[in-house]
Amino acid sequence: EAYGADLATARRVTVLVGDLRHGIDDLTHLRRAAQNLLVTVNRPDHAVVVWAGYEGPTGPAAVMTPARARVAGAELAAFARTLDRAVRADTHTTLAVVGNDAARVAQQAGRHGAEFHNTLLIGTSLGVPGRNVFVLYGDADLAAHAHLPGGDPNRPGIVRLAAGDARGQRDYFTPGSEQLSVIARVVSGEGTLPTVTRTGPE
Repeated sequence: EAYGADLATARRVTVLVGDLRHGIDDLTHLRRAAQNLLVTVNRPDHAVVVWAGYEGPTGPAAVMTPARARVAGAELAAFARTLDRAVRADTHTTLAVVGNDAARVAQQAGRHGAEFHNTLLIGTSLGVPGRNVFVLYGDADLAAHAHLPGGDPNRPGIVRLAAGDARGQRDYFTPGSEQLSVIARVVSGEGTLPTVTRTGPE
């Protein structure tokens, strides 16, 4: 599902991928997030694509298995190649993934050759290979910290950005919030990115 500018003419394209544990409820949230991001970026040449082309685990206690992640990652990589053919040669693309399941899909997509100008990991501390990789999660987001045994993942190639008061996945795209403003800056390439420099508990 594409929102905003026509993909054939857009200069900035965001591919939004989220966890899909709750069916239509999660998809509705992603659609709302896409609309809020479009309004915040406020560029006529910006498009947001909500990609939900994978089968996620069902229910809060379910597990995204490696096998399922590999299949989903291959599908996302195939979509990325299709997108490359659909957009202008000078279009700047950002992969924005929300949640731990989506991050695992992005990890596998990278291994299948998916390439984006930016990768933005939202509400998760999992790392993804690629260029210009950013992570954005709140200190109070317990789900994001579940995979963070030893401090912030500030390592070569990955930069942690400030996430305001976000406590869960539904908070990152709240209109008017600091975290949505930061996401918009990554996507648009405009403005200063506020980074988190500490690497452990204060």
